Amino acid sequence: MSWSSFCSWDSCSSDPKTSSCCPDLVGLSVESAEDELESLEYGLRPSYEEDYSDDVEPGAVAVTDPAAGAVVERGSRVLFSISVGPRYVEIPDVVGESEAEARDLLRAVGFTSVEIVQEHSSEHDPGTVLSSTPEVGEEGDREGEITLNVSEGTLVPSLVGMARADAVSALEGSRLRAGVVETPDDTAPEGEVIGQDPEPGTIAAEGREVVLTVSSGPVEGSDPEESDVEGGDGDAGSEPGSGDGGPNAVCSGQPWKEHKVYDDGDVVHYEGRFYEARWWVRGDPPSASGEWGPWADQGPC
Repeated sequence: MSWSSFCSWDSCSSDPKTSSCCPDLVGLSVESAEDELESLEYGLRPSYEEDYSDDVEPGAVAVTDPAAGAVVERGSRVLFSISVGPRYVEIPDVVGESEAEARDLLRAVGFTSVEIVQEHSSEHDPGTVLSSTPEVGEEGDREGEITLNVSEGTLVPSLVGMARADAVSALEGSRLRAGVVETPDDTAPEGEVIGQDPEPGTIAAEGREVVLTVSSGPVEGSDPEESDVEGGDGDAGSEPGSGDGGPNAVCSGQPWKEHKVYDDGDVVHYEGRFYEARWWVRGDPPSASGEWGPWADQGPC
């Protein structure tokens, strides 16, 4: 960037006709920080990224570039680094939980990369977590990988995007049972799997039911292209499933899209789970969020 000089609030050296001092926005919500920029009436435009912070609450501005007091030219951009919480957090107690429950616990505190190692255990049901690396209670890197040692069972395949009949066949080939729930979807063709529970890669007991959420086609009278407009509010106010987060909940709202802007309260489904936006977000996959990120996991669909 070409921020070449800094100024103090007592003696701002900028030319008030062409430039201003960047205000102190650290700790403010995104909305409040945007309002502060707009109040200067210099046409300053925000841009956004996410960053870790041990001191600033998730969703608030952790750092700005230029920093507070820097001279900014009229019409310049100010980069907001939005806090996603600390990078290093404690590993929750996952030993003895089912793999699915362990994944939820890890996801809730910000861990998104989980490797599963199967071990033989005559004392535990298939899919039970036997140990973790790092160990429970140790600090883990949210950008690193958590390894779960899980008692042996059947690996649940990835089924989202498949045709219903193909997904059912894939489950039967894995010695698992298929349950099907249909729901309207404006973006997926009729008969396509748009969600599954449990999620891909889960270790399950042989014969366990895997619930497939299948598109029944567009909602009657809806315009599929309307929901694709960037920054639109087609997802706002949508409620996840039936509200109980159970395996037979119906996927409502829209699937997450990489280039779409989402605002606080928007609901999407992604890889068989519901997520609600905590604040402005674009480009961040919901599964890479957790407790500190812009997406709140609302459970399976």
